[in-house]
Amino acid sequence: MIDHLEKMRARKAANDYMAGIPVRQQADELSVKKLAAKFACTVYAVNRALENMPAPGLTYEDGKLIRECYAEHQRLSSLAQRLTMNALSKHYGIPVGAIQVELDLKGFVNPMRKADDRVVPA
Repeated sequence: MIDHLEKMRARKAANDYMAGIPVRQQADELSVKKLAAKFACTVYAVNRALENMPAPGLTYEDGKLIRECYAEHQRLSSLAQRLTMNALSKHYGIPVGAIQVELDLKGFVNPMRKADDRVVPA
């Protein structure tokens, strides 16, 4: 028997999962390594700035901006964790496979996957 409520919950979870992809990408852009690259300094300097300590090659304003960016990174990461497939599965009370089926039906391809992992049609 088809459980239409489960299908609706799976569809909603699939939509939430797809909405979480840009959140994960934005959080990734504000990671410590990416901040170090953006500010042309070392990860050590970014970590020192995060601890509100003097960092080599960074001004106080740079350190303040780094702390603000990292706070945004933590907020986005927290939101992204709630939009993972496992978290959505628990939230909606459905199996992960049901979410994956709905994603497949929508033709969803995760843009965060590496190109090597994609299946190429024959």
